[in-house]
Amino acid sequence: MIFGDRKVKYQGNMTNDEDLSWWLSMETVQSEPIPTEQNGDVRVVVGRSFYKEVFEVEKHVILEVYAPWCGHCKDLEPHYEAFAKKMKEDRRDLVVAKLDGSKNKIPFDGFTWTGFPTVFFLKPKSNTPEKVMARTEEALISFITKKKVPKSRRAAISNGEL
Repeated sequence: MIFGDRKVKYQGNMTNDEDLSWWLSMETVQSEPIPTEQNGDVRVVVGRSFYKEVFEVEKHVILEVYAPWCGHCKDLEPHYEAFAKKMKEDRRDLVVAKLDGSKNKIPFDGFTWTGFPTVFFLKPKSNTPEKVMARTEEALISFITKKKVPKSRRAAISNGEL
């Protein structure tokens, strides 16, 4: 099959409507190209990489849905970047990510927004996101602390905490 400029091959069971529907929704979701490189402390997620980047990781996820033209998003950006850096330094079991909501869609329940920025938090192996109201580095850190997001097991072992 051809979608826009991409030739794709369906590898599921054509007789299973659920498999075909899933595959089709992933291939046709509004999405920027999947990034080939991830630079920085904040992971860039797009429509077609959303499932892998958010649901398949075995970590907590905090996701900012933003628009590049949004003034509130521009205000949040330095706080979000500092928060991501702090979480990486603390070796938290957390993926800090962002998605351009003006160029990408999320085809999963619970990820809806009416304005920018909207921040979501998701526990590992959960499909029910929680909206986060925090908009400063300190408030984001406080939120993660209240959610008891642990340090990664490897970090805890190396620090002699286990």
